[in-house]
Amino acid sequence: MRSSSAVAPRGERSCRRGRLRREREVIVAAGEGRGRSGRGSGCSGGAVSLDRGGAAGQCEGRAARPARVVLLTALFAAACTSAPVDAGKAAAGPQPRAVEVAEARAAPHPRILTLSGTLAALEKVQVAARVEGPITEVKVDLGDRVVREQELAAIRPIDYRARVSEVDASLAQAEIDVKRLESLGGVATQEELERARTRLAGAKAQRSQASRQLGDTTVRAPFAGAIAARHVAPGTYVKPGTALFDLVADDKLRLTVEVPERYAALVQVGTPATVTLKDSLVGEPGEAGRRSPRVRARSRPR
Repeated sequence: MRSSSAVAPRGERSCRRGRLRREREVIVAAGEGRGRSGRGSGCSGGAVSLDRGGAAGQCEGRAARPARVVLLTALFAAACTSAPVDAGKAAAGPQPRAVEVAEARAAPHPRILTLSGTLAALEKVQVAARVEGPITEVKVDLGDRVVREQELAAIRPIDYRARVSEVDASLAQAEIDVKRLESLGGVATQEELERARTRLAGAKAQRSQASRQLGDTTVRAPFAGAIAARHVAPGTYVKPGTALFDLVADDKLRLTVEVPERYAALVQVGTPATVTLKDSLVGEPGEAGRRSPRVRARSRPR
């Protein structure tokens, strides 16, 4: 038997010893069975010899049939051969997973409400007529941008100019009467002087009112913005309060949002907010500027 200088692993040596032991038992059992059967195919004396290398022994009579022995030996060899591979896989086990470690600390947890609202101009007014008369000229139209005190339309001023002239004459006469009575000294009574002074004050008031009405024949923009609607045309007869234009201040927009009652305590003046339009992916930062104290019935949970 050949000897090898290499030292086999412990598991491989034990597997080899087990295979040799099983081979010996199978060969001995086969020899004994053939001897008892009395047939010529087995060993005559029943004696079986094994060499040190574990090979099958020789019968003193005929040689035994090794088919069953070879089959069992192959099975034992396959079992021993696969054992180290399975043991290696089991020893490898699952691969370790990467774990991210973070320090636990207390931090505020923000609550975010997603609500829908309505955008509108910060200022919107309806410019109306202050005096009566026909429209003689319209100087702006829908979509035009205007500045503060810009002329929008004109109402016929002829009647109001005549009124100013009439009041001016009355005022001048009242001033003359007062000066004449004051120059008479003790001749004019105190009662006459007081009546003259009262007429002078009334004439001054009428002059101021007539001048204001004359100025109101020119319609002006109360603030800078854009014309959202035009309601009159040249020739339209208007009275005090008749709507002429809709004017909006579109440089700033106001978002009105209805907050459910259960979240009302979370929204205060100054609460930060992000406004995102329907077709936009980027929001604009802002904050809550006003908070209504009224609770609407439809915002309450049912």
